[in-house]
Amino acid sequence: MNLPGDYHLGGSRSARDEAMSRVLDNSGKWKDRAQGLVSALCAHGRPEDRFLGEDLRRVMSSVIGEPHHPNAWGAMCGAAVKHEVIIRTGEIQPSTKISTHASMAMTYRWGAPWVAPPKKARKKKGDRIQ
Repeated sequence: MNLPGDYHLGGSRSARDEAMSRVLDNSGKWKDRAQGLVSALCAHGRPEDRFLGEDLRRVMSSVIGEPHHPNAWGAMCGAAVKHEVIIRTGEIQPSTKISTHASMAMTYRWGAPWVAPPKKARKKKGDRIQ
């Protein structure tokens, strides 16, 4: 069956990734605190531990507070998956957060702590482009 216009997996993924980047980029210092904390939790976690994104939120919000927008939590989890700080197990289980109405949620395990990307070298006046 051909579906019109708004149905395209690649386009859907691109829109998701762009929205997740935008919400994190607008979260100020919360993003840096969240990445640092999830990395610290990962460094102390055990490979056999299993958890939901809501478990991270419960622990982390008591330390770093809430972000400017609730979607930043999902974006932070997505970034942690992308950087293999947390790994999807392929298992799902019902969420216990009341506002989710027991919707099914992904289960994660710990990966490797976040590695900061290398800083870009600043161009100095007089440097030549090669």
